[in-house]
Amino acid sequence: MLRIFDTYIAEAGDFVPFSEFQSFWNAGEKISHKMKGAEKMKTIYLELWEDTEYERDDGFMPNLDVTLLKTGNYEYDPSIPRPARPMVLICPGGAYAYTSGREDEPVATQFLARGYHTAVLHYSVGKSKFPKQLYDIAKAMFMIRQHATEWEVNPDQIVVCGFSAGGHEAGMLATMWHEPFLAEHFEVESEIFRPNLAVLGYPVITSGLYTHGGSFERLAGEDQKLREYLSLEKRVTDKTPPTFLWHTATDTAVPVMNSILFAEALAEHGVNFELHIYPRGAHGLSIATREVDNNGMIGYNDPYIAGWINECLHFIDYHFQLR
Repeated sequence: MLRIFDTYIAEAGDFVPFSEFQSFWNAGEKISHKMKGAEKMKTIYLELWEDTEYERDDGFMPNLDVTLLKTGNYEYDPSIPRPARPMVLICPGGAYAYTSGREDEPVATQFLARGYHTAVLHYSVGKSKFPKQLYDIAKAMFMIRQHATEWEVNPDQIVVCGFSAGGHEAGMLATMWHEPFLAEHFEVESEIFRPNLAVLGYPVITSGLYTHGGSFERLAGEDQKLREYLSLEKRVTDKTPPTFLWHTATDTAVPVMNSILFAEALAEHGVNFELHIYPRGAHGLSIATREVDNNGMIGYNDPYIAGWINECLHFIDYHFQLR
């Protein structure tokens, strides 16, 4: 015997249990008002600067690709709101020469799938020198907190996440958000720039023995004092947020000592951190799945290393008390 359990309500855009449909029908209520879900996931493209504020390089303007998950409750009654969600601000790598697509959308989808809003930052690269890159990420954080109510972002649960040179970009904000020159430049209080947590994947950290020369060359040129200032293991203080780090021991592009030096500095200043060093793997693994495998040429598809995202999410959930 065929039984119809569910009825599709065109206005509601969802399947509704027949018994619930029948109760609304009998009560003479307009179903679309009762059953229609809250706003769906949406994407927003934002340029960080006005033309008068930024000298474009080859027509490029630093920008944010924001993806916001559904803002209401996933059940049928939209009058029961979900709490504001955490946000992850993602900085792809690329040696400050470009921003890598492999560390862009593939990373964002991992966090979106776990219930986090995301914003991918395409920051100043190429000929642009410091402090443009720091201003970019500070402006991005400023914009997220400025729109926190509208976007239903929890302003106390914002993670800055970066890979390779993007790890340096994220690490700059994590270690320099409280610098007076930053607040003076934007004419706001420093607290608006503060990330609540940091996630750094195979990050460029040091300008010393284990440096990634290309990144520091593009960021600081030959200015040795500036290079030393931007060596992030020297910028860590007790104001640096708790940090999740991961790296591979066999990374030949950005040596694993970059993460170790940063972890040592965090430990010296009493900052909570978690460090994962995988025994082998190339640089630039991103999420380490076939989504970013590049036809198997380098071996980016590694299920063991792909586990970093789950460990990272446990770290975030623990600190934000989400579980």
